[in-house]
Amino acid sequence: MTTSVPSIAYLPSSETSNSIQLDSLWRRLKLMWQVQRERNALGDLDNRMLEDIGLDRKSVAAEANRSFFDLPAGRA
Repeated sequence: MTTSVPSIAYLPSSETSNSIQLDSLWRRLKLMWQVQRERNALGDLDNRMLEDIGLDRKSVAAEANRSFFDLPAGRA
């Protein structure tokens, strides 16, 4: 039985891997900032506007108080 060993030409260099990881981290942080801005904007809406989109002040407060690191499902 033989085992195959991947060619070194197909292995990402550590420099490339680090670059990809930093890019992924940067995109995630930008998403967190965007979500936080959306939560702040939601908190700034008046009661009439909230009623128009079917939300109440209590649920908006709960969303606005979520952690910066707590991304909604499907946004990651």
